[in-house]
Amino acid sequence: MLEGIASVLRWTAEVIAAVFVAWLFGDVLLLLFAAPLFALGLRGLADLLSRETGIKTGVAALFVVVQTLKGNVLSPMVQRRAVDLPPAATILTQTALGALFGLPGIILATPVAAAILVALREVTSDAA
Repeated sequence: MLEGIASVLRWTAEVIAAVFVAWLFGDVLLLLFAAPLFALGLRGLADLLSRETGIKTGVAALFVVVQTLKGNVLSPMVQRRAVDLPPAATILTQTALGALFGLPGIILATPVAAAILVALREVTSDAA
């Protein structure tokens, strides 16, 4: 009986730790998203003062290219190495939760996917 209670408590503690790590990792990725956005805003303010449309278009195009590569290539690769979360699962979870819950769904998608993956691994490793 005590072993069962200890197992449940250990599993609960590991899931809580995994969610915390995933949440912390998500905050780091949010910072990586916010830094270029802030830089784009500063550059956009400078461009508004200069009135040159070519520079504005170039900066906006570069921002879109960098964010697309970071969001669709770099972030899933980093997440796969950090929490062993497959890139396809990351993108699928972000798409599904984003469609269901909007911006909060997108923000919470990766930590939720990581927590579910850890829980599934714990259940399958305990069963084996």
